[in-house]
Amino acid sequence: MNDEQLMAFFTKVANETMGIETLVTRNSDSLDFHDVSVGSLRAAFNYIYQTGVVAGQHTLTKQK
Repeated sequence: MNDEQLMAFFTKVANETMGIETLVTRNSDSLDFHDVSVGSLRAAFNYIYQTGVVAGQHTLTKQK
C-alpha cells in the first residue's frame, strides 16, 4: 500500500467512525481539531485492526 492509498484508507476510517471528512490540514482550528469520543476511537482502531487481520488471512491463503 503506497502513501496515497494509506491516506485514503485512514480518511475512510476517520469519516466512517468519527464523522471527520478529511485528514488534510486546513489551517483552521474549527476544521482541524475535533472532539471525538473514546467509543469512536475504539471503533476506528478496531476497524483498522480487523482490516489488517483480514489482509493477513488473505495473504496466507494466497501463499498456499
